[in-house]
Amino acid sequence: MTKTNKILIAVLIILLICGGILWLDSTQEESSGSLQKVETTSPALEFQTNSVNLVINYGEGGIIEFTRQGVGNDGVSVLDLLLEFTQAQGINVVKKDSDFGVMIESIGDKKNGDDGKYWMFYINGELSPVGVSEAKVKPGDTVEFKFEESSF
Repeated sequence: MTKTNKILIAVLIILLICGGILWLDSTQEESSGSLQKVETTSPALEFQTNSVNLVINYGEGGIIEFTRQGVGNDGVSVLDLLLEFTQAQGINVVKKDSDFGVMIESIGDKKNGDDGKYWMFYINGELSPVGVSEAKVKPGDTVEFKFEESSF
């Protein structure tokens, strides 16, 4: 073997070793990056699975939100959720018993009938077919009260 061939083989071996080290280092970075992603998304998944969100939309840009943690699979009534939040915030709620269950007459200064608008509530974007005392929400649900014109 000539001296040139020996040098060429040595250079190839060095390149292969360096390439292997670089490849090994990059795979370790990728795997540690994916582990970090799992760790950072874990709390968000936990947050979604044991909480319920409440949104009160007064209309004209007036929106307040509340998240209740620690909701079990047996759920919580929409009325209890609303009263828990509004009492803690000092917001007055007037409710009335009806043939359909408890109805919300007013939240804060917005009263049913003002400007032809009424308090309607939605669970996960769908208008509830039952009153607030009968409707139950489970972990991950969103309840939204909207002060809006009724389509009925």
